Amino acid sequence: MDQEAGFVVKYVARFLSEQGSHQRAVALSRWDRERVERALGPDDPDALSARANLATTLAARGWYGDLDEAIELHRRFIADMERVFGPDPADAISSRASLADELAARGGPGDLDEAIDLHRRVVADMRRAFGPDHRQTITASNNLASELRDRLGPGDLDEAIDLHRWIVVGVERVFGPDHRDTLAACDNLANELGYRLGPGDLDEAIDLHRRVVVGGERVFGPDHRDTLSACDSLASELRDRLGPGDLDEAVGLNRRVVADRERVLGPDHLDTLWSRNNLAVALRDRLGSDDLDEAVDLCRRVAVDGGRVLGPDHLDTLLFRGNLALALVQRHGPGDVDEAVDLCGRVVADMGRVLGPDHLHTLAACDGLALALGERHGPGDAGEAVNLHRRVVAGSERAIGPDHPATLLASNNLAIALRARGELGDLAEAISLCGRVVAGLERALGPDHPFTLSVRDSLARALGARRGPGDLGEAVKLHKQIVADRKRVLGPYHPDTQESKSELARTRRELKKLGQ
Repeated sequence: MDQEAGFVVKYVARFLSEQGSHQRAVALSRWDRERVERALGPDDPDALSARANLATTLAARGWYGDLDEAIELHRRFIADMERVFGPDPADAISSRASLADELAARGGPGDLDEAIDLHRRVVADMRRAFGPDHRQTITASNNLASELRDRLGPGDLDEAIDLHRWIVVGVERVFGPDHRDTLAACDNLANELGYRLGPGDLDEAIDLHRRVVVGGERVFGPDHRDTLSACDSLASELRDRLGPGDLDEAVGLNRRVVADRERVLGPDHLDTLWSRNNLAVALRDRLGSDDLDEAVDLCRRVAVDGGRVLGPDHLDTLLFRGNLALALVQRHGPGDVDEAVDLCGRVVADMGRVLGPDHLHTLAACDGLALALGERHGPGDAGEAVNLHRRVVAGSERAIGPDHPATLLASNNLAIALRARGELGDLAEAISLCGRVVAGLERALGPDHPFTLSVRDSLARALGARRGPGDLGEAVKLHKQIVADRKRVLGPYHPDTQESKSELARTRRELKKLGQ
């Protein structure tokens, strides 16, 4: 009877989590754990299972401290399972995968490395226990690939894409081209290609996602969650490619997803809220006459609805408020930047309280506040922006290490802020920072990655701003190479390529003036 009750509690808690009732789900799981341990003892299999269920429910809620508790519960569960039942029982393998997921989500010092090591072991164990084409093996392989993408060490992204290609081939061989697992594997491969952004990657990602959308409509129907998710991802990649008509198609896709999710899931479902947010991003990128106003209005609505549905301290609510601030900065209307600075300041404080001052989301919010201050140009804003960027760099170095691409990009943002402030010594520090960041990104991502090209552009601009002996000539050489590389990697009509051409022309004019 206890086992049957445990199954009921597990699935009711999962249902409550999926509906957004995370507090009720956690309370139910805590009650079940205490009930079973009191009745049967802490080493009974049902008690161990209740402990694992509580860990999973806590991880789904994601409040401050929940991941820490979930991680410790799963560590204890794995140790107890191995002590009671011997090495590597099947439930321990599954919980090791959950522990890896939670470590990756927490993102503390060493967490991602441990998650990757755990998932490597899980994938090997699952291949041996279940076979390479088993659904659990495929899920674990997908998660390993995602963590490699997030770590972005040398070769990590290439390894992640190779994993996904292997999964696509295997799943298509077993289930056929239209099976839901095949479509899911194509979706994951497309997402990784869209992240790498190497030559041809976006085109391949868009083709894959078009295949997933068409296949999803045929197999599941146009309103199915997976079909709409693929539409959302396709829109994101079209926004990144920015070819002729891409942004208009992206906005149209995002509008479709918003309308369909509101009709199918309801206006307050988390997927619906995020689809409205993504439509706002597409409108922000398109920059039509009314696009920025609509983007700001959408972001306001999402921030309010997120606070009402999820609570004011839920991570997604805080992210929605941060996105509203970014939309305000981009619109740059009367009072927009002041409001954005105020919003970002409150998001930083709330994330620091909920997640901790060194959590990566808190640091990202600090970065957003620094960018807003840099746009406001008030007394002391430039100095405060520089100090905030220094905090982000120091926090990232502690959290994920000095060589992680996110830390390197935070250093680039610091360099840009130093260049904008322009005090004595700032340009020299900016140039030195950019040089180190370029070298680090070339090691981590390769010389042609768009992030690497962006920092090389920052280095060229800093040299052009300093205008020391030989600086402008060196800046012209760098800009020429960046134009050529962006044409090759992103295409001749991409906005970054066009901006590099304009910057090259401007720097050449400055060099010519200096020569006269």
